[in-house]
Amino acid sequence: MTHRFRHSQFLGALYNLLLPGLAHFVWGDRLFGVFVFLIMILAATLAATSLLLPLPTLAVWVLLGLPVLFYIFSFVDLAKLIKRKRGKFDISVKAARIALGAGILYQLLAPTALVNFGIRNAPEFFVVGNNNLSPVVPAGQVVAANSISYYVNIPFIKHPIFHALPDRGDVVRYRVGHGQNRVGIVIGLPGETIAVDSGFIVVNGGPAGESLPRGLDAGNLPLTTVDDYSILVGDFDYGKIVGANQVSLTDLTGKVRRFY
Repeated sequence: MTHRFRHSQFLGALYNLLLPGLAHFVWGDRLFGVFVFLIMILAATLAATSLLLPLPTLAVWVLLGLPVLFYIFSFVDLAKLIKRKRGKFDISVKAARIALGAGILYQLLAPTALVNFGIRNAPEFFVVGNNNLSPVVPAGQVVAANSISYYVNIPFIKHPIFHALPDRGDVVRYRVGHGQNRVGIVIGLPGETIAVDSGFIVVNGGPAGESLPRGLDAGNLPLTTVDDYSILVGDFDYGKIVGANQVSLTDLTGKVRRFY
């Protein structure tokens, strides 16, 4: 690690990206560095709180927007700090490596870090094993089940936090026990009474104005009442609906998306 690189604006910005406030700390402005770090911890806490409490949208934008603006300002202040101290302040190779390692470890291990959040909420990639949902998702197709479409996993909270329910017609992956997963299409939402008549979905005794996806729009399903904390997911075979499963929201893996 060369002297020029250790004292570069690029490495300083990288420090600040990996661990907010780290660059200021390394460059000697330790009090402000700690302040930046605490502000971003507060921002992460507010983000988690906004998912737990029904706050107005404007309040969420204000609560999260102000810390983000402050974080952006910290990069401007950092650039001025480095420019002012370059040539007068030396950062050893050991100190630079320790700082870089600390930043990487923070992103991987800290519950408030974006990389850690991404790991906890990463999509599940898999290959569709049969043609039950063809042509919507044919066999051999590589797809991803995105949990973040419906909920997020947050450290220290045992259950996922839902921010949206599936829409009717979503292709979803769900758990059926013993480590097994299935893929189906959402046809009913919590509390609804659902039936399917020749491919048309009937909701609470009236037409939903929606039908099953093209290619899977045949078959019937008897009247079924969906539990309050479940969704109704259709099973298909040879282009028609052949049954449905009540899937608890806690067993929902995520929304299935194709890559092409």
